[in-house]
Amino acid sequence: IAKGVRLDGAVCSRMRLPGADLEGASLTGAKLDGADLAGANLTDANLTGADLTGANLAGVNLTGAVLEGAVLAEASLEDVDLAGLDLSNVDLTGLDADLLGLSEEQRDAVVAIGIPVNPDARLKPKEVAGGRSGDLVVAVWENDDGEGLTTLRWMACTPGKVTHGILPVTPQSVLDRGCIGTTKGVEIVLHRERPGGITLDTYRVDPEGRLADTTSTPLGYPPMVSPVMVPEGEGFMLYGLARRGPTLVVSGPTPEGFAVRASKPLTTARGFLGRHQPFLACKGNVLMPCTRSGVGKPYRSPDGFPGKLATVASDGERWLAVWVDPPAGKEKGGIRAAWLVDRGSPEVMPVTANGAVLSLDLAPSGEAVWLAWVELEGLGETRLYVQEVGTPKPRQLPIEDVDAVQFVRDPAGDLQLLLTTDDERLRVVDLAGRKLGELTD
Repeated sequence: IAKGVRLDGAVCSRMRLPGADLEGASLTGAKLDGADLAGANLTDANLTGADLTGANLAGVNLTGAVLEGAVLAEASLEDVDLAGLDLSNVDLTGLDADLLGLSEEQRDAVVAIGIPVNPDARLKPKEVAGGRSGDLVVAVWENDDGEGLTTLRWMACTPGKVTHGILPVTPQSVLDRGCIGTTKGVEIVLHRERPGGITLDTYRVDPEGRLADTTSTPLGYPPMVSPVMVPEGEGFMLYGLARRGPTLVVSGPTPEGFAVRASKPLTTARGFLGRHQPFLACKGNVLMPCTRSGVGKPYRSPDGFPGKLATVASDGERWLAVWVDPPAGKEKGGIRAAWLVDRGSPEVMPVTANGAVLSLDLAPSGEAVWLAWVELEGLGETRLYVQEVGTPKPRQLPIEDVDAVQFVRDPAGDLQLLLTTDDERLRVVDLAGRKLGELTD
């Protein structure tokens, strides 16, 4: 297949022609769904009515190409310059107009872009990921819109104002979602499975709660588990675990953009413990903190660890492991904690005598470590507690029907709580339980 070829109406599904020179080719009505044309030269090509659903078009040259009525739904268009192209009746379902850099005229010309939405859908925040920067708290979740539709929703809470919206991506393409606060706002971070490979897509929410910059970068590896993100000035560090090896991969801002800064094979690694600091659980009851260049000294896990909902956080000098010993028979179980030690077995401390814990989070704040959890008591009632580790007893917050709690941590280390409730509310409160914002349908 070469320059000027005529393949009108041809069925070439999943064809692989990366880097091909197809200048002036005629591909009208061709079926090229799932094709790999990355880096191809399609200058002056006629793609009228062509089906390129899910095709890898990253880096292709479309200068002078005719795209009338073409279907580019869910295609990979990274590093493709669409400026000046006529996009009349082009289908861009599942793609983001901002990431593509479309003009207003082009946005008006396409037949479809973004994702289908049920306008009557209720907000149902569940399995929420949150982040914080100063007075701004952002959350993202997959919303069940009904009628077989799901959307990726986001909320921004600022003093006296709560806004929400929909990210223009198909939830089915999202492998992982999270939020991380920076000095410029909060980044919504997505791992997405795209035709050209897995990408790291970011959507920045600015301090006023507005969706601002968007970026898309190749991740470079298939992730084994959810990553951990740590603030880094105007950006963030990403600690990921690649399937191959497994391998610890540390990525972050570089002069050339977001890129891998260190990697280390860790054949025994199983996953990260907690969301706020990178700390690995490994086979053989070994626990290891992560550093920007790899890993630190290993620790032996405490007796009974990991139980359920296991997590680890540091006060700056020591690492604290917390987990839930679930009820078993006549034993009620409870939350357990232990400061990790270099040698021997760490002392296990009972925190509570109720192992019916629905949700738990542990986070550092300065030289302190804070614990928050939701207990199930009585006839289905829940109670929310917070405690600074080392203080005599926890504080019960006067908030009912909470089903999940997490800390949202400012880059400076200050903490607030993000709650979801049985009646599908999403609430931000301070550590005393005072409401700072709430999203209700």
